[in-house]
Amino acid sequence: MLHSKLINKSKSKKPEHRVDNLVWLTLGTLLITLVIMAVALWLYRISGTAQLDLSRPEFNGVRQQAKVTEDDEFESSGTITRGTVNDFMKLFKARAEKIDAIKAFGPEPLSDQALSLE
Repeated sequence: MLHSKLINKSKSKKPEHRVDNLVWLTLGTLLITLVIMAVALWLYRISGTAQLDLSRPEFNGVRQQAKVTEDDEFESSGTITRGTVNDFMKLFKARAEKIDAIKAFGPEPLSDQALSLE
């Protein structure tokens, strides 16, 4: 008896309800996506990250001024030898000393000198 009631109920569902549910699911997903994207863009602007983003078109002139110096580069491909490890460790220690010299909770980490903008 119970089995026959379940079969009758499953047969009575109309296909239009499934289409309506799919439409509502799609619209709900798009709405949630737009809300999350709006929050992310709002956080991007108010956090100050937008001012540091050199990929923005209005920073074309600044982007050309930002150059990597020779002492900051390390070849990322090639053979690993004792000499290359020593070179890397020298560069790493020099960079670590610069990082350790900056007080993390003061205003110095965001200064132009710390960000290599000068």
